[in-house]
Amino acid sequence: MEKEVIEKSTKPYSKQDLQIDLEQLGLQKGDIVLVHSSLSQIGWVIGKEIAVIQALMEVVGEEGTIVMPSQSGDWSNPEYWQAPPVPKEWIAKIKEEMPAYDPLYTPTREMGRIADAFFRYPDTIRSSHPQVSFSANGKLAKYIIDSHELCFGLGENSPLQKLYELDAKVLLLGVINYNQPPLHTFSFCNIEISSICIIILTSVFTIPYIYSICCINI
Repeated sequence: MEKEVIEKSTKPYSKQDLQIDLEQLGLQKGDIVLVHSSLSQIGWVIGKEIAVIQALMEVVGEEGTIVMPSQSGDWSNPEYWQAPPVPKEWIAKIKEEMPAYDPLYTPTREMGRIADAFFRYPDTIRSSHPQVSFSANGKLAKYIIDSHELCFGLGENSPLQKLYELDAKVLLLGVINYNQPPLHTFSFCNIEISSICIIILTSVFTIPYIYSICCINI
């Protein structure tokens, strides 16, 4: 995978390069940003996921807040697993032996390297929901993450609702599919949502880079 990324990249992409691009997109000091990302689609980054996290944090500054999904969907009832399912004879043992969820170290599932590193990053707080947790770092991190209810984890009083009420931005970093989380999860919230501001930085493999700022109806 890394060899393919190197072959497609026209240059090594630095933290400073990322900061410049994010600022050109309109991110600024004090912003609250929900980030969904794909490291491999950004290009070959010097410092990899840590450089991306640091670039984001430096752009929004101490007054801003970065939020990422840190979900662990396999901390759930294995009877309902579909991607992939497990043999029925395994289910009882999985239920008996599955470790308890711990926000400090339970791994994410299919959230990507940036999100997985982010919840472990110093001063990042991760919510207590065992399946659909979010992580946040910055001025409003505690407010956004606190009191994440088990039922329903993407509805009222969830981090998603708080982000909407705070007028947060959504950054798709190397991701351009609106059907991917966290975007589609807004539709689960039992609140009236008219639109969200979406900022897209596509793969740096595309020359020139494609930037987009838009509002879409939910």
